[in-house]
Parts: sequence; C-alpha cells; structure tokens
Amino acid sequence: MRRALRAAWTAPRVADAPGPLPRDWVLVAVVVVAAVLEGLLRADIGLRALEIGLVVAIAFTLPWRRVRPLPMLAVAMGLKAVVVAVIVASGWTVVGLTAGVFVLLLIYAVFRWGSGREAFGAVGVLALVVALGYGRDYRSLAELLPELAILAMPALIAIAVRAQTTTRARDLERVRLAEREQLARELHDTVAHHVSAMVVRAQAGRVVGAGDPA
Repeated sequence: MRRALRAAWTAPRVADAPGPLPRDWVLVAVVVVAAVLEGLLRADIGLRALEIGLVVAIAFTLPWRRVRPLPMLAVAMGLKAVVVAVIVASGWTVVGLTAGVFVLLLIYAVFRWGSGREAFGAVGVLALVVALGYGRDYRSLAELLPELAILAMPALIAIAVRAQTTTRARDLERVRLAEREQLARELHDTVAHHVSAMVVRAQAGRVVGAGDPA
C-alpha cells in the first residue's frame, strides 16, 4: 500500500498536455450563455448577479485546465467559496446554477493530465470544500454520500482513461523497438553478406592476380 501511494505521489505530469484549443473557447461561450439564460429565467435565485457571475468567471478556467489543472481547480473552488460566503452572509439561500456542472471537467483534468502531487492536492481542495459545506448543504452522511460520488466520478474516469492511454503508449513503444531490432538485424545481415562477398573477391583476386594481373 505504501509503495502504491509513493508511486502515485511521484507520478509525473502528462508531457503532451495541450494548451487552450479553439473548442475550449466554444465551450466557454456555451457555458456563459447557459449560465446567463438560466440565471435570468429561474425564479428561485436570490442574488442573480453573484450566481451568474460565479459560473461565468469559473468558465474562463476551462481553456487552461489541462496545462494548469490544480491551479484552475483551486481558483474555481476558491471563487465558489467566496461567493457562497457572501450570499450566506447576505441572508440569501445558495441555489447554484445547473450550468456550473462543468466544474467536474476541472476535477477530471487534474487526474487526467496532472502529476501525482497535483492529484493529492486536488483531493485536499475537494475535501476542504466538502467540509465547509457540511452542515449547510448536507446535514447527514446519507446526504453527503451522493455529493462525494459525484465528485469522485470524474476522477475515477480520468484515472481509467490515463491508465489505458499509458498502456497503449507502452505497447506502441514495444512495437517500435521490435521493428527497430528487426531492421537492425536485416541491415546487419545485408552488410555482412556484401562484406563477405568483397572479402571473397579480394582473396580470389590475389590468387588469380599472380598468374593473370589483368
């Protein structure tokens, strides 16, 4: 168990994690539009500006979720904690927009692209968020378990995808090494054949050259 934890802690980040892509900005636009529409149309939201502003602000962490997974998750959760505290202090009820479900992508990104230390850091951040919400959002373990399951789901999916990708990359590397070895053997045999022919011809030339120099 200790060895497994040490291996998980020292796991490096994925080397080829892509930065912001065009589709990321499309996703940001979709989230912003969805948050604004939901915030304006729902009647159960008290402080609309804060609820909408929170989701819109967090949406702009999405393009960098692969290259800066833990900082983006920390920023998102930090903003959420501040806004929730302000809403509660103002005497309103925290509703939470459905459009904010994209935060699960930030959790997925940490475990898919981040290092082992970043994954452990994400667990700490999420544990702190759950602890701060205990007593306000859920008052019993039965209410807490669904929340934990939702938070764990993207992490488990990311770990499975990462393991599959790593295994596939290792298999491809083994195939490449086998092909290089085969090519090296064939090249060695070809060169050895030609060198042997050259040696035979040279030896024959020395024997024949004594009687027939031409």
